[in-house]
Amino acid sequence: MRRHRLVIHSLVLLAILSLACSTAAAQKKSGNGFDAIARHLKTRYQAKKKSIPFLGLAKFAIRIVKPAGVKSINVTLFENLKDTGELPDNELSGMMREALSAEWQPLISLRRRNGDQVYVYAAEAGKDVKLAVLVINQTDAVIARVKVDPNALRKFLDDPKIMGISLGGNRQQQAFQPTQSETGK
Repeated sequence: MRRHRLVIHSLVLLAILSLACSTAAAQKKSGNGFDAIARHLKTRYQAKKKSIPFLGLAKFAIRIVKPAGVKSINVTLFENLKDTGELPDNELSGMMREALSAEWQPLISLRRRNGDQVYVYAAEAGKDVKLAVLVINQTDAVIARVKVDPNALRKFLDDPKIMGISLGGNRQQQAFQPTQSETGK
């Protein structure tokens, strides 16, 4: 009886540990997807990472203010890409699909005539939406990660204000104000 209980406890512990390890591996893969994309750009195209002045300050301000529902943002710039040739679309889309976990779904894949390419992937994060964006051309690339509250974004689009300052130029208020001839004055 004791031996049977010990075996059951061991199996339960093993199941819990394997679940924890698989969850940690999935989180690690989703977190490192952006690192994998950056590594691909560095190794395949010998891209040089470029620092963005005051990005840390901007990220801090975004976390506090949350303009237009944006909760967090991270941007990485690369310049001086080499050996880009025609930038094969299937290579880049395959690399994005491989680097990001299964929760990420392709939203936009765009290739312009001049060779510029844009890839946007989206994933749910509770009530929020995460976006992964890769924009690449013959010489430069940008990777962006954004976490957005869609409800706050919708409110912002309806009435664009940041910190009480209207960005819409009061167009709606002007459109509904009657003129003097309409009021009879």
